[in-house]
Amino acid sequence: MLVSLGAFVSLWLIKLSRVNGYTKFLLRFLVALWFIIVEYFSILIIIQCMKILHLIRNRKDTHAFEIARAQSQYPNTEVIILLLHDGVLSSQDIGLKIYACYADVVARGISTPYETINYPQILDLVFECDRVISW
Repeated sequence: MLVSLGAFVSLWLIKLSRVNGYTKFLLRFLVALWFIIVEYFSILIIIQCMKILHLIRNRKDTHAFEIARAQSQYPNTEVIILLLHDGVLSSQDIGLKIYACYADVVARGISTPYETINYPQILDLVFECDRVISW
C-alpha cells in the first residue's frame, strides 16, 4: 500500500512541469527517499517475522547451509532445512531444524540422524513457510 501511494505521488510530482529545475530535483529526491524508506522497512518486516524453508538437493552444497545459518541469526526468524535427493547423504550439524525426505532415505538405503518426513508432511511444510528456497 505504501509503495503504490509513493508511485502515485511520484507520477503526480513529475507532471508538475511548471516548477523550476531545483524544485523538480528536490521533489524527485524526496520521492526517491520515500521509496528507499519504504523498501528498508519492508525488508525489516520480512526479516523480523519470517519462516524460511531451504530445500537442499545436493549434499556438497555448503553455500546453502551457510546461507541458512546466517538467516537464522535474524530475530524472530525460523529457518528449516529439508534434505531431498542426494541431500539426504549430508551430515552437517549446524544447529537448525533439519528434516530428510523419507522416500529418498529409503531409496538410498541409508540411515540418517535427521527426522524423516513423507510427501504429505513436506507439502504441509512448504505451505507453512513464508519463503521457500530451492538449492
